[in-house]
Amino acid sequence: MERLTDRSSCLPKREEILAFLRGRLKESRFRHTLGVEKTAVEMAALFGTDTAKASAAALLHDCAKNLSFEQLLAVCGDHGIDLSSNASYEPLLHAFAGPFEAKKAFPGLPDDVLNAIRYHTTGHPGMTDLEKIILVADTIEPGRKWFPGLEEERGLARQDLDAAVIRVLEGTIRFVEGAGQPVHPLSACTLDDLYNRQGDKTMTNENEILKSVAMVKAAWKALEDKQAEDIRILDIREVSVLADYFVIAHGRNRQHVQTLLDAVEDKMAEEGFDVQHKEGVDSYTWGLLDCGDVIVHVFSEEARLFYNLEKIWSDGKQVAPEEL
Repeated sequence: MERLTDRSSCLPKREEILAFLRGRLKESRFRHTLGVEKTAVEMAALFGTDTAKASAAALLHDCAKNLSFEQLLAVCGDHGIDLSSNASYEPLLHAFAGPFEAKKAFPGLPDDVLNAIRYHTTGHPGMTDLEKIILVADTIEPGRKWFPGLEEERGLARQDLDAAVIRVLEGTIRFVEGAGQPVHPLSACTLDDLYNRQGDKTMTNENEILKSVAMVKAAWKALEDKQAEDIRILDIREVSVLADYFVIAHGRNRQHVQTLLDAVEDKMAEEGFDVQHKEGVDSYTWGLLDCGDVIVHVFSEEARLFYNLEKIWSDGKQVAPEEL
């Protein structure tokens, strides 16, 4: 299906949308709509999406829900929706008709809001975050009756938007197939697209971890070659977003501390890794080399005992190089 386009971007006021809906929706549907809006706005704020657009799309997502089947067919037919392939998906027709009804009432609605209305049931490959949010919010809003997997979907909706959409679509497809109804091809295509994206994301994460491990090993080798004292590696991935690993060591004296810092910096450059930030490298008591996902700390012995990073970060996991 062609995506809707609209060059204007004027959102109506929330009060105007609510007045429009009160004349169209049953009370139960209206309450559901408010729940979807609440959830969508919270998710939009969490994932950095326009909350005003999330509110408008959520409020209008079911604006055609209470039209009769004949009315839905008429709206779809008037706007060129291919009824030969879509008429059998009666529960979805309100989503196909919804954007046209919303645009008729509010001509200035932007295309991304209209598309979020249109695809809130089926999804489509390459969905925007706004579209994903409306699809998920429609399923997990506070007024939804409990169903198996609801709490998992609500949890994912606060952590991983793609994973949440996958769970919602998987559940929807199971329900539709269990009811002996046809699954819309867009839903299956969307699910395949998201599976591929999640696979790419997993591969990216694995590559980032491999890079972190390579940086840790480079730092360890440089420190070991220059006879650093008590080299430690802390895996802090589970307890902090600052980095994946800390590498901690100390020198025998101030000159040795500087030698160790220079050796690590040179080794990182040799291995093709960037030192993004340096602190205290001229103090000779505590130098820090921030390599992104790996942070190297080199102390004097006295400073190391004083700051005691190992105790501060005791929730991290101490690992040996061969365990990486």
